[in-house]
Amino acid sequence: MIKCPSCNADLVTNTIFCNTCGYFMLQSDERITDPVGYEIDWLGDDIDRPKSTSSPQPDSMPLSLELTIGSQKQKVDLPLSGIIHLGRRDLALEFTPTVDLTTMDSLAQTVSRQHVKVFKQGNKVMIEDLASTNGTFLNGKRLAPYVAELLSNGDILQLGQLLIAVKIQNSPN
Repeated sequence: MIKCPSCNADLVTNTIFCNTCGYFMLQSDERITDPVGYEIDWLGDDIDRPKSTSSPQPDSMPLSLELTIGSQKQKVDLPLSGIIHLGRRDLALEFTPTVDLTTMDSLAQTVSRQHVKVFKQGNKVMIEDLASTNGTFLNGKRLAPYVAELLSNGDILQLGQLLIAVKIQNSPN
């Protein structure tokens, strides 16, 4: 058992949030990424939503994801056959994300080690911020941690300060 430093409630060891007051119990965890020292806001153009290059048909199944990453416009093609993690490698935890952004762009330093995950939910492609330190934006809207949002063809992601263009390839009808 451990005690919450905020309200002194007795909690089970390894509790993440105090169930009495909501205090985040891992604040002393030394494996977190330090914030960049200032608030990160949307860096993309002032647009409501990027124009999709094609609109998926209701019966089509997303097959793959093409990401165009950072100022170097590096392209990464990924099959949508399972969960795709985007982030930076963590040697201490022996974790390497599906897309390791560590060396892809100088702005990758603002990306958390386990920043977001992308996955299929039925015929839809979803994205979920994994409580990243510097946040995730989808077309200018900051995502709430651990809340899945629809990811569409033509969307622009911002992980920390790193911009990523999204292209979703669908199956023919």
